[in-house]
Amino acid sequence: MADDTRKHRVRAAIDWARRIHWIWTLFPASGKAIVIGAVVGGIGFALALIRRVNLAQAWLYLIAGVCIYAISWLLIQGIGRVAWPGMSLLGRTRSLIKNLSRFVDENDGNVTAIHYLYDARFRTQVDKLFSELSAEEVCDIVEGDWVINPQVQTARNIRENIIDRLRGCAERLKAKQSAPQSELVGEIESGKFTVRGDSVSDGKRIYSTNLCVKLRVTNKEKIETTLKRAKAMMTIAGETYRGTKTSLWYPEHGKDFLERITDKTPIRHAVATVGFLEFTIEGLRCPQRGVYADVTVILIDEFDVPHSIRNRDLWIEA
Repeated sequence: MADDTRKHRVRAAIDWARRIHWIWTLFPASGKAIVIGAVVGGIGFALALIRRVNLAQAWLYLIAGVCIYAISWLLIQGIGRVAWPGMSLLGRTRSLIKNLSRFVDENDGNVTAIHYLYDARFRTQVDKLFSELSAEEVCDIVEGDWVINPQVQTARNIRENIIDRLRGCAERLKAKQSAPQSELVGEIESGKFTVRGDSVSDGKRIYSTNLCVKLRVTNKEKIETTLKRAKAMMTIAGETYRGTKTSLWYPEHGKDFLERITDKTPIRHAVATVGFLEFTIEGLRCPQRGVYADVTVILIDEFDVPHSIRNRDLWIEA
């Protein structure tokens, strides 16, 4: 009976603490640290009086309370402002959005605090996170971008160019992660150099060559998808060259003789999609004769998921 009564009192105390916990959230970080330091220091001072120690020892308890106050303030300031190791990219993005919003709300109107405290606490995190989101192809902001790091940081810029962009990135990343995943497979059937060009910049001649490849692609999963972008990488005689198709849109009128793969071409499960992609390969001087090359084509589907198709020994006609 006594045990049941004790358990009931413990549950009631926990429930009471939960109900008044919201009051604790009203305190700023420094206020919370003062409360913690005062409680600990007061307990130490009371124990010192009970034990009838001398005044010098009592002061040691108070100094210990001050130290605990300083440590508590630093911890409270840091908790939630640094993404914990092991947290997913989406979780770290949402955590940073929350911490930045709280930071701006607490310091809105204080131009000096916004600029210098942001630079000290958040700039490195923001740069690194935007770079990671760019690597996931859900963002086009990279480290050091002047839009997110102007000469003078302001609350408005943080809200509009950082927090809002991070929210958009988080939504796209969530959609990408929760979307049905395609698995595109296939082969590069043939290749041909189509257009050659060169230009002069700072007295140096720069070459470029268009590479057209014929692809046969299917989706291993029983779903249909389309492509947004494509990249190509080719290695000839130990030298590696790259090309990118930032858009697969082509006008409906004035079609050429090639059956191109566009952003509207469906990639299905059962029937292979056959078509051409053409890339501008920067830095490559067009060979006079055909060559064998190690060619990789990276297809990026509508959910920004990359798929690689490779031919290690592709004969490319000149």
